[in-house]
Amino acid sequence: MEMTYDGITASGTTQAGVPSFMIAKTPHLAWAVTSALTDLSDLYREKLNDEKTQYFVDNEWRDLKVIKEKIPVKGGQAIDFEIKLSHRGPLVDVSLLQGAEVLFSEGIPTADIKDTYSFAWSGAIPQETTVKTIRRFLKYDNVKQMEADFDSDEIYGSIPQNCLVAFESGDIAYILAHNSPIRKHSRPYTGCRVLDGTTTDDDWVGFVKPRDLPRVINPKKGYIVTANNRQMPENVISDVGATISSTIRAQRITELIEAGI
Repeated sequence: MEMTYDGITASGTTQAGVPSFMIAKTPHLAWAVTSALTDLSDLYREKLNDEKTQYFVDNEWRDLKVIKEKIPVKGGQAIDFEIKLSHRGPLVDVSLLQGAEVLFSEGIPTADIKDTYSFAWSGAIPQETTVKTIRRFLKYDNVKQMEADFDSDEIYGSIPQNCLVAFESGDIAYILAHNSPIRKHSRPYTGCRVLDGTTTDDDWVGFVKPRDLPRVINPKKGYIVTANNRQMPENVISDVGATISSTIRAQRITELIEAGI
């Protein structure tokens, strides 16, 4: 599609639910994204009282928050639906997480359906910056402007993306756009493990600021490859996930680029 926004004309493509571009070009730059497959979630095994109204944490019982929803059904009777939440997130039926590897950096924690679990997910935060981020891409003239813009943000509230950008000046850049949770005890690779809900040791205490996430600008090798593969070293400051690795597609793309250089 093609669109003019604030006097800037861009052409590209999008996806359902996003009222702007996901991949596009303007007279000054072109950008593309791939899913970063980073660690977005944690699963906590909770201890409930017999009445299922409280959960035990840090040597005390806390009340579960209860949200009641009425779901309209066309041509049928409305469904009353009750959601119970700990301070971390909703109590979930773990069978619903089958096939949701993408939420745990491609590795679902092994859970027992007999137990009760709460689910912490970075997508549940109230901030949502997808469209804001995309619209800013339309206005960038140079890579320094883009870098300063990301550095000024306090949070990136959207699905994790590997962002690739190329400017008409010849500059190229990679930025990991990811709402990365900070765990209290900073244990690495917790997303793929079931955590102990009876303590707050592994609770989230905030999110990594965009300026502290991995990025590269004009790498010496002269190119950047992203195909849902790991883009950062093992000693990266933020815990992006245990199972992100190189992909065959990324390896093949690299081979073709190297052969053409």
